Amino acid sequence: MRELSALERNTERWLEAHRRDAFADGLREALVRLAARRFGAGIGRRLEARLRTVKDPSRLDRVGNLIVDSETGEQLLGGVDGAGMNPS
Repeated sequence: MRELSALERNTERWLEAHRRDAFADGLREALVRLAARRFGAGIGRRLEARLRTVKDPSRLDRVGNLIVDSETGEQLLGGVDGAGMNPS
């Protein structure tokens, strides 16, 4: 088996990072849509602002659980803030 060139290795790393970012982007969009459907468009917009920089799928997964478990939109946002996902 031949050894990969530096360019091939860098390309593979870039592609993998791009795949992870694209997955996180899609997951964020889905979570925002779900929150907006359950709690209203205002909560969806506020959640979107909080998740804008979150890329870790496990953290986004916790948001999905919060959407299901929260009784109100404010409770959802409080849970997101308590989990340290709010960039501000």
